[in-house]
Amino acid sequence: MTLRLLAFVPSCSLVMAGSAFGQQFLNADTIQTETNECRSIRSTMSMVPKEAPANDFTVAGALCGKLAAALAAADEPATQQVGHDLYFVLARMNKPPATPAERLTAMEAAASGKTGAELFYALPRLAKAAFAAGDLDQAQTYATQLLEMASEYPNDWNYGNAIHDGNMVLGRVALRRGNAALAEQDLLNAGSTKGSPQLDSFGPNVSLAKDLLEAGRTAAVLQYFALCKNFWEKRFAKLDAWSATVRGGGIPDFGANLLY
Repeated sequence: MTLRLLAFVPSCSLVMAGSAFGQQFLNADTIQTETNECRSIRSTMSMVPKEAPANDFTVAGALCGKLAAALAAADEPATQQVGHDLYFVLARMNKPPATPAERLTAMEAAASGKTGAELFYALPRLAKAAFAAGDLDQAQTYATQLLEMASEYPNDWNYGNAIHDGNMVLGRVALRRGNAALAEQDLLNAGSTKGSPQLDSFGPNVSLAKDLLEAGRTAAVLQYFALCKNFWEKRFAKLDAWSATVRGGGIPDFGANLLY
């Protein structure tokens, strides 16, 4: 879709309205990024049951429809209003155009007051978002809390995700702080997970493995790949190809497994 608006907006990066984000207008590049995110969201909306309760995904889908209509009508005020609303929802979903720091702020606001299982489900994303925002102390806090809570939910579908993601984030923090040996142990602890519906099919987030490969620490990464064979279903797994690349001195193209 061709954007036809906001010629009057300054060229500097402008972001979401509201006291937390402090800007009034969204520029054309930001609207275009929202439009790109909407393509992915709307392509999967057909798979969501009509009777499903409202959540950020369904809210974003509805706002994407409104944004498309506003753009088609070249209605700049409506585009701005919907764009602001969508910006904040996308931030809570840990998606652009919000910056990593803005996403963390929005996600923390959404998680405020959550306890029990709801908090347990929110912590993996919070830990990863805090690391992406450069807040190593908060990333460590969330990851540690996640691992501590995991013992309360050993039979929950999120248990395997908690073990993997909590250790993965702790390892990334350790490596960023210069402790490669601790990061390697955290990587192996992450690989010891029993798996989950997500890990079994899509596979793990291998960000820590990539970090260690870039630091020249290949042995632990190969051990980690071997551990992942215990849960990642063979028909989906890319572990043999990744291992071959590492043994050949390269770093695999991990694709979406850096994002899960």
